[in-house]
Amino acid sequence: AMLLSSPTEKLMSSFEINKPKSDGKNSWFELKPKNQSGYQWIRIYFANGKLNKMQIADNLGQKSEIKFSNIKFNTKIPAKMFVFTPPPGTDVFEGF
Repeated sequence: AMLLSSPTEKLMSSFEINKPKSDGKNSWFELKPKNQSGYQWIRIYFANGKLNKMQIADNLGQKSEIKFSNIKFNTKIPAKMFVFTPPPGTDVFEGF
């Protein structure tokens, strides 16, 4: 979420961002962490100017791909979507 919502300045201070690459219809950026983290690089892909997918390579060589579809911008989300009710029997610690 930080990658997709942070100001550019914050991303630039945390990552080395390579110039965008393109294959004609798709373009992508590769981000490499400036400090030690759990991953080697992150690639953010755009198709026709819209976010399409992310690929992440961790420090163990594992690669993950997240594809985005049906993206909606600036939609209103009801507050009830953010209410969490713990299941019965769950220990709840309050006041932290």
